Amino acid sequence: MSKEAEDEEIEILDRIIDQLSRRAREMSPIGTSPLPATKSERMESESNKKLTLQVHKLRELLKERASLHRQELLELKSMHQREISDMAERHQEEVEMLESELDRRENEVQSLQEALRWSTNTKILSVLSIL
Repeated sequence: MSKEAEDEEIEILDRIIDQLSRRAREMSPIGTSPLPATKSERMESESNKKLTLQVHKLRELLKERASLHRQELLELKSMHQREISDMAERHQEEVEMLESELDRRENEVQSLQEALRWSTNTKILSVLSIL
């Protein structure tokens, strides 16, 4: 279940609890707990109390579940960040290795170009000396 769905469930349960609390307050003034006059009112009062307890338990369970999901998401995020960091480090090492190889080959090309110039200059001088 997604965080949004869990939050929506919690919001719905909060509204139900608010409605039940309002009904309980309407039925009983602050600081008093009068017994309902009729048997049906007493049964309704008991039913409301049981529902309120169930809703509170359900709300707590949903909060725990949401907390666990958030923790899992944070752990996954952390794990992915470590993986990305490790990949970036490996890629950086590979780039540095390739740059080093490129530098080595550029030096090799320069050495070959210099050797070719010496060889060409030597041949030109030997041809000129013959003339």
